[in-house]
This record gives sequence, C-alpha cells and structure tokens, in this order.
Amino acid sequence: MLNYLGKLGVKFLYFFDFALYKNSEKLWLEETSGENNGYTKYIILTTARSGSNWLAKLLSSHSNILSLAEVFHQEFIYHPMLSKDQKGSLIRLSARNKTPVKFLKHFVYKNYSSIHKAVGFKVFFEHLDRKENISLREYLIDNNEIKVIFLTRENQLSSCLSLLRARQTGQWIGPKGQVNKESPLDLSPVEAMNYFDGQESKRRRYKDYFKGHEILFVTYEQMYADINVVTSRILKFFELPGETLTSEFKKQSKLSLRNSVSNYEELAEYFKDGIYENFFDG
Repeated sequence: MLNYLGKLGVKFLYFFDFALYKNSEKLWLEETSGENNGYTKYIILTTARSGSNWLAKLLSSHSNILSLAEVFHQEFIYHPMLSKDQKGSLIRLSARNKTPVKFLKHFVYKNYSSIHKAVGFKVFFEHLDRKENISLREYLIDNNEIKVIFLTRENQLSSCLSLLRARQTGQWIGPKGQVNKESPLDLSPVEAMNYFDGQESKRRRYKDYFKGHEILFVTYEQMYADINVVTSRILKFFELPGETLTSEFKKQSKLSLRNSVSNYEELAEYFKDGIYENFFDG
C-alpha cells in the first residue's frame, strides 16, 4: 500500500510540475508574441568566468535587446518564462535536451513584438560539446545569419582562479559589488597547464566552427578597461542606436594574481619562457 501511495505521489508531482510549466510557457509566449522575425539573432559564445553574466545583463538593459542567459545550461534553464523554482525541473530539462533545436526556435528565436531588434543568449563551448546539443551546434553553425560575440578572457590564469573560487564559494556572480572574503588558492602546474591547453583548444575549434559568421571578438580585459567602448562596438555590430547600458554585476575578486594563488612563484617559474608566460606579471 505504501509503495502504491508513493507512486501516486510521484505521478501527482509530475503532473503538477508539468501543469505549472505549461502555464508559464503559455503566459510568456502570450506576453512576448508578435509578427516580428526580422530582428538580429545573436549568441555570446564563451566559457565560464569570462564576464558573460556581466555582458548579458548589460545588453538586457538596452530598450531593443532581449538578452537571455544560459538557456542550455546542463542543470538549469535560465529563461524568463520560468520562475526560480522551475528552472531546474527535470521535465523541462528532458524536453529541451530531447529536441534542443525545437526549443531554440520555439522559446528563443521565435516571433516577437516590434520593440525587439536583437535577440540572443549566451552559450559556452562546453554546452555545445555535450552529446545532446550536437544538433544545436550544427544548427547554429549552419545558420550564418546568427551574429557571434566571441567573448574570451585573455589572462587564462585569472579565469582559472576565478572558476576555482566560484566552485569553492558557490558564488558565480557578484551583485552590487559584494566580494567574498578571500584566501589564496592552491593550483598545481599540471592543473594549470591542462586548463590553459584546454581553453586554447576550444577557442581554436570554435573560431573555426563559426568562421562563416559575422564575429565580434571581445575580451574581459577590454570590458574591464572601458565597458562603454565595448558596448558601443556591440551596438554598432547589431546596428542599433546607442544607449548607456547598465548592470548591477561587479568584479568579484579584488586580489592581485600574485596574491590569489599560494604558489604563484612556482607557477611563474614553471611557465617561464613558454607560450603561457604572459599570464604572469613577472
């Protein structure tokens, strides 16, 4: 009897969850419906800890841009039609993963009202490398009218340490200038080399994949040096009027690289005179 009741409970939760999802989907589609499909389609093609949350949020502050986040994240669907509690629903993830191109067409590159002149989302190299997203990757590559913002972080030691710290603290974004109490991290030369080589390989591969597209190359360092210059370039790339773009996200770590890793001198010596020497300030 208990086993039977348990199965009934699972079925009830499933149908309740599915009903919530369908209602959220219906409301979002109704609120954003229109006849406009001539807008600029784009992706922010990047990897973790490269400033993509910051950039996506900046773009969303433009009156003519619909900027979505990681709609193809492995564990969540970061989409405005879903509440915080719904983003990780296994029902939604299963449906998206089964037909990612259909999801893209139905929930991202659909018809909108005329206010939207550019619509896009951010996607990591790692997202597109997953088996369930190969068809999505091929679709994006084949549709070369999709513009690409190729966002990287020049100093891969910075991105590696930022990734390690985010995993350690669980804080992936830094709203309103909040900064965690920080202590130096440990990073072995082999771990660093594997990360650097992996990132270089992915960048080369994805540059080649999307070579038939209009691509705007942007770096985290350029954003940090003068975000207004970068956003101006992007708006010209989208052929949109200039606006001052804003975001509450801030740089999380305030430590210098030398003070961010406990064995900095060991790493600097290990990579001295090599292709990654410039990640260290000498």
